[in-house]
Amino acid sequence: MLWSVSDVNETSVTEARDGSGVIRYDLKGLYHVHRVYELKRRSIQALRKTHPRRSKKLMERYNMRGRNRARDFLHKLTTRIVRELASLNYGIILEDLNGIKERTASRGGANKIRRRLSK
Repeated sequence: MLWSVSDVNETSVTEARDGSGVIRYDLKGLYHVHRVYELKRRSIQALRKTHPRRSKKLMERYNMRGRNRARDFLHKLTTRIVRELASLNYGIILEDLNGIKERTASRGGANKIRRRLSK
């Protein structure tokens, strides 16, 4: 059976295929969605003191929108990758990312790293 190894980075998914070379899928759209909604949430948080109910309602709305857009992007990307690999009769080997937040907790500047890895 042929194989494919995928590595997920901040702005791309890099895939090495047995005999076919390296293919890169762009994740800049996903990074953009996360960044836009992070900034929107930050501006909504500024309303908390003066308009707490409005702030809560807006926060719920934009959290859901950002989550849905990120989920949609990832679903479309993974479906495309799996269909492509299935048509070529490839198997898939994925990187294990369990506990990645805990592994980075003890390093300096851990908050920024954890935020980036969560995205």
